Parts: sequence; structure tokens; C-alpha cells
Amino acid sequence: MKRRIYSRPFASIVLLVAAIVFSAVFYFLQNKDLGQEDREISTVSINGMLIEVELARIPAEWEQGLSGRSHLPAGSGMLFVFEQPGMYSFWMKDMQFPIDIIWFGENHEIVDITKNLQPGSFPQTFSPQVPAQYILEVNAGFADANSINIGQIAEF
Repeated sequence: MKRRIYSRPFASIVLLVAAIVFSAVFYFLQNKDLGQEDREISTVSINGMLIEVELARIPAEWEQGLSGRSHLPAGSGMLFVFEQPGMYSFWMKDMQFPIDIIWFGENHEIVDITKNLQPGSFPQTFSPQVPAQYILEVNAGFADANSINIGQIAEF
């Protein structure tokens, strides 16, 4: 029986490939915000405040929302765009930070504001008091800090 001894260059290559694979897996597991680079970015202006938003236009984006992210940068948010006004329900599944939800009618008027939703509130759902067509999620405290109120008109 012959015993095969692997050469050092071969062993080095195997270790290098294993290290690369391990590093890639570690990176992807740590980066839960993957796929964001493909999202459309826009701006919303409310009461003179500009907010950079990611647009969520399709069911997969609506379901994912901000779930799984560790934070939301200041001055940014996610705008959910629906084809028609409705009583859409939102939850805090897999959320890691609190948010405010600003609900807009079809004419971009703020029709409701739900403040300081906490990650631990899942499975509770949240809906506007009247039908909304556009829903903006921002960091908790944003609405109060920027004097955002029902009846104001946003530009987007």
C-alpha cells in the first residue's frame, strides 16, 4: 500500500481556499443588509426636512421592509409605495430598533402617524386610522423632532 503525502504547495492552496470560503461566509452572515444596493433611492420632503428613502414597491420588498437591519442612518427611511389607498398593516418582525410610521394619502397628505414602535411589539400589527397609499418608516422620535403632523403635505 502506497501512502500519499501531499506537497506543501498543495496544502497551502487548500488552506487558502478554505480561508477565503470561511471569510466570505462570515461576511455574508454578518451583513444582513445585503440586497439594499439594488433598491431604488429617492427623497421625501416634509415640513422642509429632506429624507433619503429606499423605495419598497413590490410584495417581497414590502414584506422585508427594514427587518433584520441593525440600525437606520439618521435622515433616512423606507417609503412603501402601494397602487391604491388601503388599510395596510405593518409589524415589527425581526426589527432591531424602534421606528415612527408616517402614513400618507394618495395626495401625499399625512393622514396618520404611529410613533415609537418597539421591536418587541411583534406580532402586534399597526394600521392607519384612515386609508393610506404611501407609508414612511423612519427612526423613532423623528416625527416629534421635526414637528411632523397630520395634515401636512409631503413632496416625493
